[in-house]
Amino acid sequence: KGNKIIAKLDPFTKYTVRVRQALTPKKWTALRTFSTTSDAVVGLSPINITTTGTELTWKPVVGAATYNLYSNGKLLINTAALSHTVTGLLPGSVNTFTVSPVATSIEGPISAEVSVNTLIDTPVAPVLSGISSNSVTASWEIDKNAINYEVTLYDSLGTNLFSTNK
Repeated sequence: KGNKIIAKLDPFTKYTVRVRQALTPKKWTALRTFSTTSDAVVGLSPINITTTGTELTWKPVVGAATYNLYSNGKLLINTAALSHTVTGLLPGSVNTFTVSPVATSIEGPISAEVSVNTLIDTPVAPVLSGISSNSVTASWEIDKNAINYEVTLYDSLGTNLFSTNK
């Protein structure tokens, strides 16, 4: 089998190729058309995760005019921006996102998947243990996206006796 690597092609470009032998008879093969794509998007990252959304950012791809953003495998939006704010997610849900570059109606490869765990709306009530005459331990399920928690202690009259971030 013969082969030839043709390099230095432009991304997102349609090309046609054919081959013929150098000796007689010089008959051409049928035309074969193909389109180059591009590199995959890298750097897809979620920031500012909330209970119902997140902002996604990514790095540009040479030659891309727009980007297809997918949520859980379904096209969410086509955008020329390098970021998009996603809203309408459920609190405490896990959502996956990918992005692909697009130019001249040619879609490039899909990026590596990133998972976003939205914050829970309200933490589950704490479990109290180790109650003694002068202390108590409060424990609760940790939301892995939460930066910190505020713990507040009230007396029987509802007076705030203690408040801190953990």
